[in-house]
Amino acid sequence: MDMVNALEEALNNLEPVISGVKSDHLGGSTPCPDWDVKTVVNHIIGGEMMFAMALDGQSIETEDGPDFTMGDIVTSYNDAKKQVLDAWREPGSMDKTLNLPFGAIPAHGALGVNLTETIVHGWDLAQGTGQTLKINDEVAAALLQGLKMSGQLDPLRGTIVGQPVSIPEDAPASKQLIAFYGRQP
Repeated sequence: MDMVNALEEALNNLEPVISGVKSDHLGGSTPCPDWDVKTVVNHIIGGEMMFAMALDGQSIETEDGPDFTMGDIVTSYNDAKKQVLDAWREPGSMDKTLNLPFGAIPAHGALGVNLTETIVHGWDLAQGTGQTLKINDEVAAALLQGLKMSGQLDPLRGTIVGQPVSIPEDAPASKQLIAFYGRQP
């Protein structure tokens, strides 16, 4: 699976959800603990920009970034989407180590984080705004397998990631990925 193409597909699938965010949604709750719709929108757009900046070798500020909900959310999202996809497609990008606020990560792992964050928080946003996010089950299965093997979520359980939710084993991989993150799909 080409992970950059998978990220592009996930970002394209998220675009209609971003377009469906209305000002009266911003204070609404999401399945992401302690984050309202406004926080999730800012995290998604800011996250895409963060990965683009890290790929460009720029230092990442951990302080609060701009409030993307104060302007045209769709334009901000599309700008961030273009920046991150261009950065991942830059020759040599996969040979880099990205210095992110949570540590230095080889590009392949960082791309997995970028893709997973886009999907899971995109789902959070869809749920918080009464919309549906299309998730590629093949991509979700690959991400889920990698997360289970790496154990990288284990230290985060009970803090920023919930405990896995039990769902039927034959559920689609997209639902299994969401449940693994502690959300009820």
